[in-house]
Amino acid sequence: MGAGATAMWRCPCGYLNLGDAGCVACGEESAAALTTSSVPSDANTKELAEVFRAPLVTPITARSPGRVAVLTIATIAIGANVGMRRGIDGLTAGRSLDSRLAIALVMSLLYYVGLWVGATVVADWRGVHPVRAQRRAQAVWRGVRRMLPLAVLVGLGTIATRGTAGTVDPLVATIVRDGRPMVAVLGFALVVVAAPVVEELVFRGLVAQAFRSTSVNAALFLSASLFAAAHLSLPRLPVLLVMGVVLGRLYLAHGLAASIAAHALLNGTIFVTGFLALTSGGGIVHGAGVGVRLPPGWERVSSESAPSA
Repeated sequence: MGAGATAMWRCPCGYLNLGDAGCVACGEESAAALTTSSVPSDANTKELAEVFRAPLVTPITARSPGRVAVLTIATIAIGANVGMRRGIDGLTAGRSLDSRLAIALVMSLLYYVGLWVGATVVADWRGVHPVRAQRRAQAVWRGVRRMLPLAVLVGLGTIATRGTAGTVDPLVATIVRDGRPMVAVLGFALVVVAAPVVEELVFRGLVAQAFRSTSVNAALFLSASLFAAAHLSLPRLPVLLVMGVVLGRLYLAHGLAASIAAHALLNGTIFVTGFLALTSGGGIVHGAGVGVRLPPGWERVSSESAPSA
């Protein structure tokens, strides 16, 4: 290969790479490439620009197998997630929190473990292999950096409103109202650790990966829609859809580690700022010419005025 040329090679995994570094998708060394060619470094055409973006957003494989199996595991995930959230809401509807909440959180963690096992089995069985970056630490940093502005915005909004106007996730509010350290630890493990890892594996690593060969936009929209449906929240549906697209783009560009890191950062911000907002003071309630400062954890349940004497 002469001077002024850039190596372009196709890895056995199917991805087109540029340069002598390992494959961005699987980490395979360039010496194991199936084909090698030279691309003039001074070429500046639209077609070459598309080639340069190929490792990040464009699939090389002709088709992705296992789509029925992938959609099946995603449907199971949505149904189980909806059932889990409704079960927790049912336990706390009467505001009588007891050991059942801790049991529900433990069962939810076990559900995520089972879903992770099922998704891993489906991925191996049907040959749908999520993109895993060779340099995971770098991918994690990229995910955190991309999600940081949104996380800061969400956190500041939650603290500024002190958890009013529905800015605190209902599950977080339930955990805060319970007040037991064990429940807080279980809730943190569920929201910040288990949910990002398993949901990214299912909705990005399986769904987006299986459909990206058809269309990148279709893969992003489908994975984001299923992700939003799993959270069973019509008021937050637009936000969830945008979040799903952002996480999908992170996955396609930098791999599963990046989208997991970004998801965990946002969920962690929601959990911590929600906790702070609901425990930093109950605010002041005015009525009948009297102002009463409520302790942390109290919330308004009625706005009716007091009866006149």
